[in-house]
Amino acid sequence: MGDHSNEVNVKRHRHAPDHDEAHGEESEAWLISYADMMTLLMAFFAIMFSFSTVDQKKFDEIRKEVSKEFGGKYELPFEELQKQLEEIIKREGLTQQVAITRTGKDISLVFMGTMLFEQGSVSLRQEESAALGKIIDAVAATAKTNPIYVEGHTDNAPISTAQFPSNWELSAARATAIIRMLEAKGLDKKNLNAQGFADSRPLVPNVDAAGASLPDNQQKNRRVVIRVAKQYEF
Repeated sequence: MGDHSNEVNVKRHRHAPDHDEAHGEESEAWLISYADMMTLLMAFFAIMFSFSTVDQKKFDEIRKEVSKEFGGKYELPFEELQKQLEEIIKREGLTQQVAITRTGKDISLVFMGTMLFEQGSVSLRQEESAALGKIIDAVAATAKTNPIYVEGHTDNAPISTAQFPSNWELSAARATAIIRMLEAKGLDKKNLNAQGFADSRPLVPNVDAAGASLPDNQQKNRRVVIRVAKQYEF
């Protein structure tokens, strides 16, 4: 009888986990979810690393979706500013004259052709000054501490006056005119940068294969760009 009782006790001991073992299994259950999350993150970054050239806009969209899946919130850089600017541009009827581009690093406003300045001039066009003022207000209110770059671009038509010996001076003066407007809104001058590129960075060719001027292309190349960056560029 004694031997049989001992055998039963042994079986019970082998098949019935004690309290500590059961508690250990429960305490380690979170490892499954954690491991799944780490696997997903590793796969995500492996895919990103495999791209030879990362599309910053698509990359930001993916980060936004991943954050949402894990209960977080990721706001795309300059998302709110872009909405404000698009509303102003549409309301002022400037959709054909002002273009907005946004990446994960910056947002740019491109003022086409002679919208802001007449050809060869640095005087702001009066009919567009009110609309420009609203755009400047939105940028100044949203990007108080961001670095802001204003670029002046010309076409290849030469200029040689006492005020502007070349397109370098003309493009720099146009950028400076916009910088002064931003500074007047109270922005810190240490965050403001004026850049004159003359005709060194055309969007499209100024001339055709035979060397003849392309007026439509030249107009596209005459532009002013206001670019707001996430951080200062050294």
